[in-house]
Amino acid sequence: MRFHALAIIITLCMPLLSGCLTTDESINPIEEEVAPEIYGELNIQDRGSIIGEISNQNLTIQQIEKFNSLIEQYREADFNLSDIPTVGGNWTHYFVCSDGEKIDYIYPMPTAFSCDGTDEVLSGEQYETSWIAYRHKEVIREYAVHSAISYFLTNNTSDAEPAREVLLHYAEIYGDLPVQDKYGNEGRSGGKLTRQSLDEAVLLIDLAWIHYLLQPMLTPEENTNITSGLILPMVETLQAAANQGKDALSNWFSYHNAAIGMAAVSTNNHSLMQESLNQWNGLYHQLQNGFDEDGLWHEGSIAYHNYTLTAMAINIEAARYFDIMLDQYSWPSSNNLSMAIYDPFVAHLAFVKPDGTFPRLNDDIRGTNLASIVDLLEFTNRYWPTEALSSILQQAREMSDSLSLRSSLWMSPINHASTQLTSLNYESFGVSILRHNEMYILMDYGPHGGWHGHFDKLSVEVATGDSNFISDPGTVVYSLPSSRDWYRTSFAHSLPFIGFENQPEVSGHLLNHNFSNHSSFVMAQYLDENQGMNVTRLLLVLTTVQYGDIIIDLSHWSGGVSQIATQTYHFPNAPHALNTVEFSNASLPFDVEPYANLDLLEEHQTLDFSSGDGWHTVLYVSEGNDLYGGTSLNGGAFFLQSNQEPSTNSTMLTMHTYGVQGGTIAFNYTSTSSSSVISLADQTIVVDWAKYHVSIVESDIGN
Repeated sequence: MRFHALAIIITLCMPLLSGCLTTDESINPIEEEVAPEIYGELNIQDRGSIIGEISNQNLTIQQIEKFNSLIEQYREADFNLSDIPTVGGNWTHYFVCSDGEKIDYIYPMPTAFSCDGTDEVLSGEQYETSWIAYRHKEVIREYAVHSAISYFLTNNTSDAEPAREVLLHYAEIYGDLPVQDKYGNEGRSGGKLTRQSLDEAVLLIDLAWIHYLLQPMLTPEENTNITSGLILPMVETLQAAANQGKDALSNWFSYHNAAIGMAAVSTNNHSLMQESLNQWNGLYHQLQNGFDEDGLWHEGSIAYHNYTLTAMAINIEAARYFDIMLDQYSWPSSNNLSMAIYDPFVAHLAFVKPDGTFPRLNDDIRGTNLASIVDLLEFTNRYWPTEALSSILQQAREMSDSLSLRSSLWMSPINHASTQLTSLNYESFGVSILRHNEMYILMDYGPHGGWHGHFDKLSVEVATGDSNFISDPGTVVYSLPSSRDWYRTSFAHSLPFIGFENQPEVSGHLLNHNFSNHSSFVMAQYLDENQGMNVTRLLLVLTTVQYGDIIIDLSHWSGGVSQIATQTYHFPNAPHALNTVEFSNASLPFDVEPYANLDLLEEHQTLDFSSGDGWHTVLYVSEGNDLYGGTSLNGGAFFLQSNQEPSTNSTMLTMHTYGVQGGTIAFNYTSTSSSSVISLADQTIVVDWAKYHVSIVESDIGN
């Protein structure tokens, strides 16, 4: 089922109907006339900036202040050409502590690297060469880019000198550097300044942009040296056969394409531009095949969706230099429906939580929020202001401590249409979101996601306001074993599965749903063919008189072969949930060490506890089931429920409330192989597992 992204996530209504299409001057205040003296040293010539296409005539006061500040800070920077490393750097994922926290980069290189969270002191070649990679990035992005853009903004050639020296330095050393991979092997795949062609492409994007910005002040000989000694050799590194051994839809090639596109700009090479667009793994191929019917990137990760779009935005800008206008580009989807190029740039915004964060589905190392993607939001608003979500962009600006360079270059006025995010199903991507009053509830049942996928079918995220209650753990850098051995496993997520092994790499599907003001639910399922069993999950949120909004979470296992049903529960903000329970000395039928610690709890039919900041949970232990409790790398409390003996049919129940003061939830619960019935407050919920039907019956309170 394919819907236009905006039709799903936005309700734009006429003011006379519901009042949700409004004009809000606080979102986009009328720009004051810019007085000449505020420009300072800004003197932009009649030449495009590639990114943003700014001019003296279209700058806002906020942009002018940003650019003047950038120029001032750049001129105060202490930089010497001798500070640039003359050897390549290593894989930056090595530059990390054992708990997954990145080591703080400082200059100059210390003799050892410290980790505050673990009290580790790390040293050796791996960390030193990773530090060198960060130094190359700092030299190029912090010094050379700022030098080049300062020259572009002021037309003062003295501002360009450091950038010119950096380009000539790299042009002199690049040809003699070996290609290495992250294991130190030479002459195979990898890079010269880095150990991955992906990272090499990221550096080339900036180096080619610097080259373009400096060209008016370069001599013909300098321009030739930079082109033949650096820009084109870096393109050759990306194009090496060993660096082409990935799927055409790899996000690595999104960055290859953007880098080749920017190299085409800096060398004014139209054939290179066409290559970035039309080659077997080029931009056109990735647009037409990399996004699903919902407009979302195929790897099942919001973080990698944004990561890929960041490269594509640069490629779109590079194409515009050659008068190839892609902002109106469209293509037929697999269901022969028209996809517009802006669809991917807005589709993922449906996932944003009330606090401006995104769910960490599949691989997400650092976490993603609106501030971290403000560049992309500004890009989207510049090219498709009627499609951009104005209130989300405004929230992103408010969450950002300061303007980044790219966001300031792309910045344009926000349109006045307010936006309202609603409940939705993205069935191609395999995610449903319930938005009920202040509640945000997500269920993930989609495709595995390839290399970046996790064994997380039917996992959930729950939040309200600024409180993230149940969250996907994402992952840590790939150099740590826990990235593979814990964060991708079913144990690391809050979900139902079979036995004590990971789920299969399988896609689930939506069974039923209903969105309404009083109650909303979503029911999804996956089939474990190897175990001969269907696993189904129902998430329902409804408003009650006595308890306010209640989330009812039911998981159901059914099949022709008896199996152990297992459900995991992670409450990262409930560190004291285990204080009131007693543990047994029984041995465990599974092993989650060293990433988690679980013990069998003494018999409980209902575990009732404070599960987060303002949250309360009732965890019902079905007859014949065991409940284990403890901790994990996710933080907080970790529970696991499983039946003691294999069965062809099992059901497990939990309930959550937020902000209700005092007391437990009074309820009655019965379950059979075909149905489950929950009575609480003034309502009875009946779930038919055979027909996948949910009904809610109002009780007669007077009786």
